[in-house]
Amino acid sequence: MAMILRRDVIAMMIMLQFLGACSSSFFARSSGVSDSVARDRFEQWVAQHGKKYSDEANRENRYKIFRENLQHVEDFNRAGNTSFRLGLNQFSDLTTEEFRATYTITKMTPRTSMNMTGSFRISDDAPVPECVNWVEAGVVTGIRNQGTCGCCWALAAVAAIESIIKMRAGELLDLSEQQLLDCVTDNAGCEGGTMVRAYQYVLDNKISGENQYPYRGAKEDCAAPAPLTQITGFRTVTPSSEADLLRAVAQQPVSVGITASDLFRAYKDGIFRGTDCRNVQNHAVTIVGYGIAPEDGSKYWLLKNSWGDSWGEGGYMRIAREVPDLPQGVCGLATDASFPY
Repeated sequence: MAMILRRDVIAMMIMLQFLGACSSSFFARSSGVSDSVARDRFEQWVAQHGKKYSDEANRENRYKIFRENLQHVEDFNRAGNTSFRLGLNQFSDLTTEEFRATYTITKMTPRTSMNMTGSFRISDDAPVPECVNWVEAGVVTGIRNQGTCGCCWALAAVAAIESIIKMRAGELLDLSEQQLLDCVTDNAGCEGGTMVRAYQYVLDNKISGENQYPYRGAKEDCAAPAPLTQITGFRTVTPSSEADLLRAVAQQPVSVGITASDLFRAYKDGIFRGTDCRNVQNHAVTIVGYGIAPEDGSKYWLLKNSWGDSWGEGGYMRIAREVPDLPQGVCGLATDASFPY
């Protein structure tokens, strides 16, 4: 009897040790944001972003999606083992599938089908400062919001054009993305397109100002625009060469294709090192600088996005630069870069 009791005690002790070793991770995984807390956060979020829902059933469905996204953000940030944080933003009541279908590119013309004569390689002798910030230099216009139209290609191209016009002529103009959306017939409007086709259109036809041809967030008939300014040409950067991309950005902002992953869409701050990027470009942004984080020496690119200033760091993202074994750059940002002149 004593032997049996002793064995029971030993077994119980082993079980308690096992539970003690596992309890912290188990409860960390199983504990979630409470319904009351999540609903309070949802109501605050709805007010902040001015959300309107068609009926209570739709609102409840959006709340459930919001709560799942909120839990994902909380879990990711609680882990605390990365250089960036996630946060709530205007996309927090959308599923992954809804977000991709509405806010990313579904059609993108391959580089090989565009009659390009080759990539332009920046000279090795071009000056490359340690840090560049074209926003602080005053050659970048404010953050735009593309809304539910997947015309990031037009906003990325216009951002680069606005900057080179400022650098060349001394005037920072707000130029018309809507003109490109309506008039660049080789692209697919809100379904996608490429920056080089936008540059070719501006080279051939000039571009109007935002006040003359305002953004409406949907493809419409091409109006007869009043031309305001023009570029003299455009070039592409050697694919998968962050060294050449660095030399280009040292001279001016550069538009790039990129993968907008689930982590990318929920980015809040820090230096992004997303590991969930697929090998498919579905978004476009403009690189407006680069730098080195003073706290740990991490190298990064500074991206200007087109999802409004409530996303990321006031509409911008710092994303890791020169990551080993990623010649294409984080999320493929070095695979399809181009700039006007």
